[in-house]
Amino acid sequence: MHPHTDVPPALAAFLRGSERRAWVFLWLQGGDPDAADHALAGASRTFKAEAGQLPMAEWPARFWRLLATCPLEAGPGHWPGELEVLAGPAPADRRALLLRLAGGLDEEPAADALGIPLETYRERLAAACPRDAAGEVDVAAWHRLAQAIQHAARELPESRLERIAALRQTALAGAGSPEAPAAASPERPAPRRARRRSRWWPALLLVLLALLAGAALWWWRQPGSPLPRPLEELPADP
Repeated sequence: MHPHTDVPPALAAFLRGSERRAWVFLWLQGGDPDAADHALAGASRTFKAEAGQLPMAEWPARFWRLLATCPLEAGPGHWPGELEVLAGPAPADRRALLLRLAGGLDEEPAADALGIPLETYRERLAAACPRDAAGEVDVAAWHRLAQAIQHAARELPESRLERIAALRQTALAGAGSPEAPAAASPERPAPRRARRRSRWWPALLLVLLALLAGAALWWWRQPGSPLPRPLEELPADP
C-alpha cells in the first residue's frame, strides 16, 4: 500500500492551507530560505505523527508551536529590500513579531505558540516594533513592514511553491526531507536594545488597531475562526 493513501484528507488539507504562511514565517525568522525548508519539513513530519492523537481544533496550536520552536538564527541571515528591518530585533522579539505579521496569529495563540505569558509576548512584540529617530513607535515603518511581508508571501515564485508542496508531500508520505536537514546550531543571541516596555505598549496597541482596520494586510485570516484561513481554496482531496 502506498504510504500516502493512509493520510486523512483533513490532515493534508490543513498542511496545504498553512504551509505558505508557515514557510514565510520560518524564512523571515532566520533570513535563510534553505533553513526554512529544513525546518518546515521537520515540523511537518512531527505534526503528521502527532495529529492523529489530537482533536482537529488543537491542530493549529500544535503546528505553530512546532514552528515557533525551530532554531533558525545560527546563520547570518539575509532580508531583502524593505524586509531588511527584520535584521534589527533580537531573535525572540522577531519571532513574536512574525507570528503576528507572517503567521497571522492573534496575541494569545502567538503567546501559546512560544510558551510564554501574554504580557511577555506583548513586551517582545513592542520591542520588535520599528522606531523613529526619537525612539517613538514608527507607524509608517510598521505599515511598510506589514505590507512587505504580505507582498513577499503573495509573490513567492512558482519554483518555491513547488518546493514547499514537495516538502509537504514527502512529510505526509512518512519520508525524510527531500534534502538532508542541516544540524541545528545553538541560538546565537543578538544584541538587544534597551526596553521601555510599559511606556510603549499603549502606542503599539494603536498601531495594531490601525493594522486591523486594513483588511488587505490580514488577507490570510478569517476573523473568529480557530483555524487560520488558507491562502487559496483547498480541493476536497489531498
